[in-house]
Amino acid sequence: MVIGLPVPLFDRFNEELDDARISEPYRIHDLSLLLDSIQKELENILNTRLPPRSSTDSSWTPLAEPQTVLDYGLPALSSLSSGSPVDANLLCRTIVGKIASFEPRLENPVLELHEVEDDPTAMVGILRGIVRLHALSHPVNFPVSFRQHGESVTILPPDVL
Repeated sequence: MVIGLPVPLFDRFNEELDDARISEPYRIHDLSLLLDSIQKELENILNTRLPPRSSTDSSWTPLAEPQTVLDYGLPALSSLSSGSPVDANLLCRTIVGKIASFEPRLENPVLELHEVEDDPTAMVGILRGIVRLHALSHPVNFPVSFRQHGESVTILPPDVL
């Protein structure tokens, strides 16, 4: 009996052959490989920038619902202030919407962001969600770091609760 989840196509192209967790052929994820895959996809989503639109306000609104590949990524974050609760709320809502659309393996995402006192261009936080592997639900917390006005986003390996 094979236990795990199917590996997404693009993860198969990125496999590290010296990773002892990978059994040949690379078609099934166990929990640790699944979490690595989700972490990479989250970083891809959050580090991809949408092209500018004619109105800054419309940059934060998806082109379509459900979102399509044309909505993959975030608008430029340089107009946001890390000290503004309104901007932090807009960013959190937008990111949660992107994750719900483009990384459905992380269910019920919730993002909490906080400013960094000694760096006005940075925000840090926790992305919470649930990862399912067969009949088991695994609550996870991914630490998130936005640096240089959000131009560099890092998702750290998750804590599985």
